[in-house]
Amino acid sequence: LVQHIRSAHQGERYACPQEGCAKNYTNLSHLTRHQQAAHRGMRSVCPHPGCLKAYSNRSHLVQHIRSAHQGERHACTHLGCDKNYTNRSHLTRHLQLAHGTGPLLCADSGTPSSEADELDQADLDGLD
Repeated sequence: LVQHIRSAHQGERYACPQEGCAKNYTNLSHLTRHQQAAHRGMRSVCPHPGCLKAYSNRSHLVQHIRSAHQGERHACTHLGCDKNYTNRSHLTRHLQLAHGTGPLLCADSGTPSSEADELDQADLDGLD
């Protein structure tokens, strides 16, 4: 909730210091991830034959292998909801925002928020 207030209401942003890069982020960890991927060339490559995916973070590679090569999905358990996600955190955000399972609420706007970022349902639909 603190991160939501800083980014949505106080305009706090973390800009990439790399010359010529105009990227900026609401979360310092997102800036760090961007710097590793875009400017330091740190990559973890998928070992599956024919798959050319590479990630700046090893945990993202593990998630890719589970979802793309092992078929792991995380499905919503609410009756009548057919949403499913490749990442458990995306399902958690869906549950919070779509079904009201305990998100943190912004005191100013009443908007549901997570500590990681401020996604709305339209953003979640585009994650898969």
